[in-house]
Amino acid sequence: MVSHFVAKGRTEEEAKKNMFLMDRYGLLKESLADKMTLGQKSFMVPDADWEGVDTTSLLEVVKAIKPHILIGCSTRAGAFTEDIVKEMAKHVERPIILPLSNPTRLHEAVPADLIKWTDGKALVATGSPFPPVDGVSYTRPPTQRLERSERSHGVWGRAPAAGGTSTPASLLTMKACHFREQ
Repeated sequence: MVSHFVAKGRTEEEAKKNMFLMDRYGLLKESLADKMTLGQKSFMVPDADWEGVDTTSLLEVVKAIKPHILIGCSTRAGAFTEDIVKEMAKHVERPIILPLSNPTRLHEAVPADLIKWTDGKALVATGSPFPPVDGVSYTRPPTQRLERSERSHGVWGRAPAAGGTSTPASLLTMKACHFREQ
């Protein structure tokens, strides 16, 4: 994703300032640097910018940053709750939500719920197969792009944090960014 924004004329620093990453400890803040990988450290945010916000809560972080794109690769089933998705949808007309964890039982959200919670406005792509979603304006199965061999190399878990990879997962997220710009 960083590469995409750089290709569109932003600096790497500008691109990273618009990406907020969370892990099991919460938002990647400077005070958590000793718990981060080298790749995560380049996405740290200053603690002072987040005073008064519970940065261990995805809902509170979503309220603060009002994201257009939500990418899940946590394998934490149900992490994208109705409250979180509805909060996101308050601030963006067409939220892009990518619950990419695998296998299906570990997805952050079920596509049918995401469509329902956003009144059919969300663009949803998943990392595992799901049944088609009815009731919007058409029936279409949620997208699944990566083959098993690519997933087994950790593409899903690393692609959003790695930034400059050329894996299918990073292409998927770049397409999502392109969609948002139009």
